[in-house]
Amino acid sequence: MMAPEVEKLAQQTTGSALIVKVDTEALPELGERYGIRAIPTVAVFKNGEVVARESGARPAAALHDLLKRAA
Repeated sequence: MMAPEVEKLAQQTTGSALIVKVDTEALPELGERYGIRAIPTVAVFKNGEVVARESGARPAAALHDLLKRAA
């Protein structure tokens, strides 16, 4: 459900943000490391640190707003 919205966000932010998807079922250590308890969870990193996080499905516009607020 989130994949198309994440793809839209990636297209909107080309060159200004790196957008990646992580399968925490395949890489549970990443989920543990960043305290991910719900899927989907979106985390915004700045200088290697989580600066914003939201859980639950969101449209691309809401994800873009999250990036702006975290900048």
